[in-house]
Amino acid sequence: VTGSIGRSNTNRKKMAIVSEGRGKHAITHWRMTERLRESALMECRLETGRTHQIRVHGLSIGHPLIGDDKYGHETEYKGPAARRLCLHALRLEIPGYPTIEAPLPEDMQNLVAQLRAQSK
Repeated sequence: VTGSIGRSNTNRKKMAIVSEGRGKHAITHWRMTERLRESALMECRLETGRTHQIRVHGLSIGHPLIGDDKYGHETEYKGPAARRLCLHALRLEIPGYPTIEAPLPEDMQNLVAQLRAQSK
């Protein structure tokens, strides 16, 4: 997904895809790793690092994040309730620094298990 990100014209507390030249250039590479009921597990690789980039780009292509009260309200998710934003950095790589890895938190593992069970 490629799209400049800047302050929303309608809500100054949110970021949005804006016209070229107005915001900052942003690129998110993504792929679906597993389809689940009415959702999916996605893997994202950021080429740029803009505020709320994954959330804004996901929403722009019709894939808001589960539990995202700020950017996900445009769609209604009909599945197990998420208690928080379902966004997790599995691996963080910054050139010149050690790579940091963190497993999926238990609450998100439980949510994925529920969604897998409902997908059968």
